[in-house]
Amino acid sequence: MAFIIGIILSSGQIYLDYFSQKDEINKSISDVLITANRAAFHTAYNLDITGAEQVCEGLVSNKAIVSASIYDDNGIKIAGVANSQTYQSNKLIKLFFGDAQTSENILKDTSVYPKAVGRLVVTVDPSLVADTFITRSLVVLSSGILRNFALAITLLILFYYTFTRPLFQASQPIQRGLTEQKIPMPVNHKDDEIGVLIAAFNDHLNVIRTQNKQIKESNDNLETVVEERTKELEVERQIAISASQDKTDFLAIMSHEIRTPMNGILGMAELLKRNADHVDRQEYVDAIFDSSRSLVAMMNSVLDFAKYEQGIFELDSITFNLHGLVHSVIFSLNTTAETRGIALTEIIGGNVPRYIHGDPEKLRQVFLNLINNSLKFTQNGSITLRVDRCDMSSPTHLRIRFSVIDTGIGISDEANQRIFEPYGQEDNTVSRRFGGTGLGLAICKEIVEKQGGKIDFFSQKNKGSTFWFELEFLVGQNITEKDVIDSRAKQTSTMALNILVVDDVEINRKLIKGQIQHQPWRTFLAGNGVEALEILDTVKIDVVLMDLHMPVMDGLETTLKIRQIDEHRDIKIIGNCAILSSDMREKCLKSGMDNVVEKPLDMDKLNNMIARLYNDDVDIDLSESFRTDIQLVAKQIFDDHCLTLGSEKVRSLYMEAEKSARDLVYKISIAPINHHDLLVSLSHALSGLCSNFGFLALGRVANELEEREQTTNHQMAQKPPQISQLESLADATSHELKNILEDIHE
Repeated sequence: MAFIIGIILSSGQIYLDYFSQKDEINKSISDVLITANRAAFHTAYNLDITGAEQVCEGLVSNKAIVSASIYDDNGIKIAGVANSQTYQSNKLIKLFFGDAQTSENILKDTSVYPKAVGRLVVTVDPSLVADTFITRSLVVLSSGILRNFALAITLLILFYYTFTRPLFQASQPIQRGLTEQKIPMPVNHKDDEIGVLIAAFNDHLNVIRTQNKQIKESNDNLETVVEERTKELEVERQIAISASQDKTDFLAIMSHEIRTPMNGILGMAELLKRNADHVDRQEYVDAIFDSSRSLVAMMNSVLDFAKYEQGIFELDSITFNLHGLVHSVIFSLNTTAETRGIALTEIIGGNVPRYIHGDPEKLRQVFLNLINNSLKFTQNGSITLRVDRCDMSSPTHLRIRFSVIDTGIGISDEANQRIFEPYGQEDNTVSRRFGGTGLGLAICKEIVEKQGGKIDFFSQKNKGSTFWFELEFLVGQNITEKDVIDSRAKQTSTMALNILVVDDVEINRKLIKGQIQHQPWRTFLAGNGVEALEILDTVKIDVVLMDLHMPVMDGLETTLKIRQIDEHRDIKIIGNCAILSSDMREKCLKSGMDNVVEKPLDMDKLNNMIARLYNDDVDIDLSESFRTDIQLVAKQIFDDHCLTLGSEKVRSLYMEAEKSARDLVYKISIAPINHHDLLVSLSHALSGLCSNFGFLALGRVANELEEREQTTNHQMAQKPPQISQLESLADATSHELKNILEDIHE
């Protein structure tokens, strides 16, 4: 490397010398020509031939000038001389300094004569004087080569003994494969760069040893983790297999559970089709009804759990009668329990308030699932729904514990961990023996935990089970009958409406029309969006119940087209679909719908929704806060009785209950106002009857009268206001019940 650098430096020196020599030659020739121009002017001016020859000879005496000639102003040569010596430069010199060139200079001196007197023609070959440059360059190059070679040899020797040899000696342990040994430190290089390098290498070797040790420990730990994770994965695999098996069993159970009621429905329908006037046709209809009810209940469980798994979970927060809700649930299931010889009872703690704030429908669903579960697995004995208050720490917040206690077959310890899992039952023999989808307890768990509650159970095999859950509520405020009547009046005042029902299924249109025909509404029917738009062009419609999935034109597209028409912008549009997801709800509202409800249509919710749409300032508070308590007759309890007993039995029972309630109200109205025991007895009997049959408003006033008479210790001079309220509410309840009974008759 040093040799090459030396050659490059010598070449650079020659290169600089070349330019210096070339400039020197050009300057010398230029100076000679300047001097010769003056002398040549005078010889040409005077036509001095001798002087002209002397000037030419003087020019060619310069080694670089090949020839020189002087001409007068007429172009006649005065004198000309060529260099008598012949020089021949080599091609390399000509390459660097160029070939011979002829230059012509005009002879003119205005101070002597204003015109040109002739020309001086000179041929110059600079390569003829470049010999010295070549010689000098060869000397410089050769001496540089020798000097650089000597310098390179010296440096090689110096570097070998200074760096190469110590490094070679230090690397011998590595070359022999002793990678874990430190490199020995050379004595003479302890404090120089080699010593620093070897010390750094030895330090790095220590780091590598430490890292190798850590890697080995990590590998050992990794093997342990992999082994443990493998075991965990095996457990998870078994869980997945078990879950898959649960779903397989669930599908098998569902196929059986669906096939059984469907066979009953088809079989009874076929018998009716063959002989519609058969003497047992009512039994056929009842069998079809019971099978349909079983099928709907099963499918509702599956759909409910599917909604909860997808996060479609909406909670109401309203004030409701907890005692009345418990009474209605027990009453609706009591007939089923009695037919099986099971005593179904309720126990409500004395410190549990009557009115609380929460979601009554979700609470009802948990009650029904837990009690139906107990009814399924209890062959004899009793089932008790117990309600207890957990604490008394806050006057506004309370935590209530609900327990369903049965004397059934119990649950084995092995099934405890999976009893609340979806599709899971204790075992296949239980599902084959007792049926069911295995979703009831999973739904209960979803409902309770989504409200921040806790659900669990304890059980002994063949001795019974206790399923319990705890929820936190707000303490509700009592609702007077005046509030109930006023709120109903406010709602019914907005009900004289034209309703357009849009649904592609004819039976659905007929069903909705039957549900709302007792209202003061005019009902119009359309099978798709195109028909709906045609009706809107001919009839003034106030509210549209819009099915979402229809042929020709679906509900979303129809809503968009309605909203594009200025005269239809004030129409209230309520969407209606079987399964309402959060995404679908957002699409409906974005398309221009005012609200969306799920199928099957709930008339109470529809009433409240329409009331809110037409009077947000007044009715929204009533509908949200007292949705379950603004009714005179609890439609949910009535429907439960119809499902359990059949419509004809319910008609007879409710007519008898209405007559008994009127008799009790009459006896209360004629009883002496100071006969407290009699009033307590009569009002208690009326309250119990109303709770069983869902006469909400009448039962609440009867309960208030009972509580009032129990706490009265002095003689009263005037008639309690509850008695007159009972008389008016008895008439209103009778009228409401008549409409409901007419609906089921039709």
